[in-house]
This record gives sequence, C-alpha cells and structure tokens, in this order.
Amino acid sequence: MAIVTQHPYIDDNGVSHEELIKTYSDLGYPLIQVNTGRIYDEAIDKLPTKNTYLEILPEEEAKKEELLAEVAAIGAEFKKTK
Repeated sequence: MAIVTQHPYIDDNGVSHEELIKTYSDLGYPLIQVNTGRIYDEAIDKLPTKNTYLEILPEEEAKKEELLAEVAAIGAEFKKTK
C-alpha cells in the first residue's frame, strides 16, 4: 500500500500533460486531501502543487469522521508552518 504519483499526467486519450500530476493509491484506496479534508479516488493537480494526500485504509473507513477531524487538525498545523 502506497500513494503513487504519475508525472507527467497522461489522460485517457494518451495525451501527456507536463503541467499536471496524478496522485492515487496503488491498491485503489480512497485518498484524503490533508489541506481540505476532501476525499478522492484519484487526484489530478496543476504543478507546482501544495496539496498533500493520505490513503484511507479499509480499517479507517469506518472511522471516517474521526479521520476527517484528524486531517483538519493536521491541515491547521500545516497552515501555521507557512
């Protein structure tokens, strides 16, 4: 289990996008964006990006609300360091 990035991002038509990066879980787990708490199956960001992602593991899925609160706290700390 790992978070994987693909750069350059290659879309469904096989077109390479140097300005984009795709982030996803190698095992297909959902991702949670630390900065916002939003949940994605995969994320595509424009470079440079400040977004950070964590995997939501199956055992954490049942505790999603608790995880969202933890991510909000991490995001608040992240913003303080800028």
